[in-house]
Amino acid sequence: MRAGPEIRDLLAGQLSAREAVARELVSLQGNEELFEVFAASFAAPYA
Repeated sequence: MRAGPEIRDLLAGQLSAREAVARELVSLQGNEELFEVFAASFAAPYA
């Protein structure tokens, strides 16, 4: 996975994994469904 600063929005729940992929904010190699699991597993809302 390659990602820019938008990864923080993803982990905060402000951006969905599918939207991040669709907007090409992340570059993935492998199963996109696992990226959704990754985002959910490391969720950390903004304080």
